[in-house]
Amino acid sequence: MPGTDPAYLDIPEGHFVSPQKLTHLIVNSFSDSELQDLCWEIRVDYESLPGSGKAYKARELVAFHERRQRLKVLVVEVLRFRPHVALDSLLTTEQVVLATPTIVPSTAVPRAGHETQMISQGLTALIKLLRSPEVRTAVVAFQTDFEAASGQIDLMNDYKQLHDLMQQLENRYFLLYNDQRRLPADDTAWDNILMNEPDLRAKIADLLEAVNRASFDSTEVAWTRQLERARDELHTAAEDLDLDSLQSATRGLSRFLNRQPSRINAQLVTTAANLRLDKLIEALTAVKQKLAAAASIYSQEVVDQLDQGVAALDDLAGRLSQLVQMHNALQDIDDELRRVEASLAQDTADLEDAWYDLEPMVADLCRGQTDEWAVELQETAATLGQALADAAPVHVRRHFRRFRSQVGRRFRQVDMALLALCQDMQKVGEPLDLLLRSFR
Repeated sequence: MPGTDPAYLDIPEGHFVSPQKLTHLIVNSFSDSELQDLCWEIRVDYESLPGSGKAYKARELVAFHERRQRLKVLVVEVLRFRPHVALDSLLTTEQVVLATPTIVPSTAVPRAGHETQMISQGLTALIKLLRSPEVRTAVVAFQTDFEAASGQIDLMNDYKQLHDLMQQLENRYFLLYNDQRRLPADDTAWDNILMNEPDLRAKIADLLEAVNRASFDSTEVAWTRQLERARDELHTAAEDLDLDSLQSATRGLSRFLNRQPSRINAQLVTTAANLRLDKLIEALTAVKQKLAAAASIYSQEVVDQLDQGVAALDDLAGRLSQLVQMHNALQDIDDELRRVEASLAQDTADLEDAWYDLEPMVADLCRGQTDEWAVELQETAATLGQALADAAPVHVRRHFRRFRSQVGRRFRQVDMALLALCQDMQKVGEPLDLLLRSFR
């Protein structure tokens, strides 16, 4: 390893790592070969970084770590290569964002909460004590658990980002589809199509870019070819006012949107299950016990901080499990509603058959829930069920639209809460990575 092991990054309160300063340091003090060595140390494929020059690749490397809340990890490795550089020279008092993530929570979603702060404090305390033989022995025993947790947090966030982008794409698709249905009778529909088509293509581009940024197995994202074909057909349709190309593109997008969001959700749920936060909690508890036994040597305050970190991680794991279960239940309901919605304009037969499954699914979802969304959803479900029993098609369609809207609104709320929690857990990943690198 070049240079010496840097001191623990004790960044003063109110100061942040500056992506611009870090990029400037790498560009101006690293050779091409050193940049490749740096990438190797942090397990980033140098060749996969966008751009052909050192400046472009350095900026993308910093942006990659900024997106994943890993700037401190990159700073640690950079300072190992350049130990003479003062940490202060890389800090700023303004939290500047160099590369905004494709999905950004609305302002109503809270920032990293008290639990995340407690976890970070606990892990920070652990890092400070790593060089103690008593603690080091305990930490080495669960190094693999830390590494696996950090990787799973990243993967879970990647899946969540894909799922949210697919929902945004679906919103744009419906605008285009409704205009396409007016053709060829109403030629003015092309005006709206020409206005909305660039935005839809941009959403496809965002989705494809998110796939390229993440490290998915090629078999998981074979659907990208379907999206690329739809994108090209949309462009042809807009350029030539070609109805055949437009219809082919919308059919392809419809097939994609009816299949892939639920599959991505299933992969997200699987990844969350594999996160095994329980093992991480067990491992941290073991280290805490080692520290508690050495209370005569180490400050009891440090032991208390780690104890709070263990409790906070346990709470975070519980909330993650609840959100994933609710997200999964809503996905099942949404899949059924999506399936019957297309035929509802002709008759209510599909909905009548599906209601035997939907009614208990909604009851399970709302059981034990007293929040306003659950009360309103149960009331609307009861009204819709009565309209179906009365064989009143007009009332069925009216109440179905309201029911569909309420399910969609709750789905989005859970999506945003899950995304915020993923980002909180991503912040936990940074001290985990710092912890791993302290062994080198």
